[in-house]
Formats: sequence, C-alpha cells, structure tokens
Amino acid sequence: MTRFSNEDRERIRGDLVEAGHDCFARFGFDRTRVSDVTDVVGIGTSTFYQFFNSKEELYLAVLLNEREHMFETLESAVAEAATPREEAEAILRTTFGEVRSNPLIRRLFVDGEIRRIKSQLDETAAEENATGNCSESATVYGPSVVV
Repeated sequence: MTRFSNEDRERIRGDLVEAGHDCFARFGFDRTRVSDVTDVVGIGTSTFYQFFNSKEELYLAVLLNEREHMFETLESAVAEAATPREEAEAILRTTFGEVRSNPLIRRLFVDGEIRRIKSQLDETAAEENATGNCSESATVYGPSVVV
C-alpha cells in the first residue's frame, strides 16, 4: 500500500472528486467506472480505494460539492436583490438555470440522487455490520445529507 503525505492525500482526493464530477456529468453514475476516474487522475484503481470505499461514496462527495456550490450561487444571487420579491425571483431563476444547465444539479434536485446513493451506502453498511465487516462509510454521511 502506497503511503501518501497529508498534502498528497488532499490533492489526490480533490483530483478524484473533480474527475468524478466530469465523468458523472458526462456519462451518469451507472455508466461511469472507477477506472474512468482513476485514468484521468493517473492513479491505479486499487489506489482509489485508499480514498473512497466505493464509487457510490465518490458520487456522494461529488453531489455534496455540487449542492454546496449551488447554495453559494444562490446566496450570491439573493445578495444582489433589493426586495423580498426580487429575492424570490433570483432564487427561482438561479435554481431553474442550474437545473437546466447542470446535469449533476438536475440529478441532485430533480432525481433525488443523494437519497438513492445514501440508501445504497446504508444498505452496504448494514450488510457489512451484519457480517462483522465494519466500514467507516456507515457513519460518514448521517441524516444531514438528505436534501
């Protein structure tokens, strides 16, 4: 197993999230393979599992980053509004624009991807707990993940 410095780990994890973002946006979750992401980053597939326990965990990290970016975009739009009506219009205009133009935001808000992926992770964690193979991922994403 390769040892990485904390700085390298942070950089590689960020690169994986960025590459995952591009692959998931282009191909969707089901058609993206771990090797698609690792090829972009330039690491081996086995090294991927030092950073994420599964493709689902990476996808969840990508979706959470997209959600955070969306909230930042909304805050900026609302900050420019002078009245409550303008705020509401800015929120709706920004949200609809993002949903239309960003496939990950569409999957996040319209298709409920976070719930689906979290459910898959919870099922995996329950299976691992039942067999005695405890996974860190079982507690990484608590109920606060649900949009």
